[in-house]
Amino acid sequence: GELLLACDKAKEAKDFYHAVINVQPFTWAKLGLVNALIKLDEDEEAEKLILQLAFKPDSQLVAYDLLCALHVKLQDFESALEAVLMAAETSPRNLRRHRVA
Repeated sequence: GELLLACDKAKEAKDFYHAVINVQPFTWAKLGLVNALIKLDEDEEAEKLILQLAFKPDSQLVAYDLLCALHVKLQDFESALEAVLMAAETSPRNLRRHRVA
């Protein structure tokens, strides 16, 4: 899936991640699907999935990072700042998040 995204084949990546999720709902596949949806400009669907992932402890930080990236893409900088601050609060020692904020 990541290779497909790197080769600008987001539609194929989306199909791949959906196939994986239909077999087993792995968190990594859902995160990959979000990246594919963002590249395909399916922003509303991506945001719904990100918000679902944000409620799970194992994917919360990555979900906030993706939410920040999505809001930056949409030029909603206040929401992006809010998302990165939530991630920074959850993981206060991550310097990259503080720099982004």
